[in-house]
Amino acid sequence: MEKKESRELTAEDYLNKIKESAQIKSNIDTKFIQGEDGKDSTFTVSDLSKKKKTTLYWKSCKNGKYRVVQNVTTAKVMIEDCHDCVIDLNGPITTSVVEIWRCNNVTLNVDTEIFTLQADLCNNLVFTYTHKLHLGSIVQAGIYGLKVNFIDHPELNFDSGFTLLSADPQYKDRDPPINDKTDQFITRFVDGKLLTELIIRDSTGFHTTDREQDEFEEQKEKNDKATEDQLRKMLKLAGPAIGINEQEIAGKSKEGKAEQEEKVKKEAQSNLKKTSGNRAFTQGKFDVAAKFYTEAIELLPDNHVLYSNRSAAYIQLQKWDEALQDADKCIQLDGKFAKGYFRKGQILMELKRKEEALKCLIEARDLAPKDEEILATITKCNSME
Repeated sequence: MEKKESRELTAEDYLNKIKESAQIKSNIDTKFIQGEDGKDSTFTVSDLSKKKKTTLYWKSCKNGKYRVVQNVTTAKVMIEDCHDCVIDLNGPITTSVVEIWRCNNVTLNVDTEIFTLQADLCNNLVFTYTHKLHLGSIVQAGIYGLKVNFIDHPELNFDSGFTLLSADPQYKDRDPPINDKTDQFITRFVDGKLLTELIIRDSTGFHTTDREQDEFEEQKEKNDKATEDQLRKMLKLAGPAIGINEQEIAGKSKEGKAEQEEKVKKEAQSNLKKTSGNRAFTQGKFDVAAKFYTEAIELLPDNHVLYSNRSAAYIQLQKWDEALQDADKCIQLDGKFAKGYFRKGQILMELKRKEEALKCLIEARDLAPKDEEILATITKCNSME
């Protein structure tokens, strides 16, 4: 338990957890609790699917009391447009993500670890944690009235929400002013202290906070100085022998450092584009997904995964020529990547080129012999006339 408390994660880590959970689609069932008024319900193992992981989704419920018991494992919890409800979360959540939005007067009693509790556009929320270690982070945007309580450490209880945060001296005079619909704040333990910070984007597009950015720049400056000092020491020994003076070495060092920084920046920006594409894909917006993957490829043209992802989007759009070109490019860049062959096999099946398709699918199976989707597609291909 001590290890967990001492491990500090960044704002990007917490938001990535939300993005990852949004992409979970296979072997997931969703149990909707919708439109109920005045219900008092307890969820046990018998209420959920035994074959699939289950997401619990409360929508448009009023005046309800709900309990999820300790031995019930859910994939994720989502709460939308609920009013005057109390929800007790006691069982494990595999994604460790809870999302709540457009709700009023909702209380969450939490007796399980939640890595990220995302709250958007709500009024009068109460989050009560049995143990402070159950709080990974709270990410909020547009919340008016938030109380956070800890049963084991009541001295840590605090009030939050946009009204209080916008009046905070560190954000009060910010230019541009903070916005209740777009600006997000993250609350978590940092070095044992409970902090609430504004989430910003750094120059690479990553989510961070002012504090994290300052710490990163300070460490970067120390690393740069240490590298330069080491280089100068090496130069005093080897420089005269290789015919390079100190000024020339220092110049080359700066050029290399600038190139590396540009590379890291492109990788970060491409990753953000890919994540946006993945989100659009899971939402069925395949044309939007293809556009994001194209933008990611422009930044990292040698990334095989991006071509595989765009090929998948083109398959959904039935753009077979474009999909096939991307599958071929994926295989060219990484001949050991099973999905490249799998994508090509799918496309060739659609084009009624059975023998070629089967050859690609067998190649994919050899690289990923336990992949059920590949195995099922081979069976389907064999049954083609």
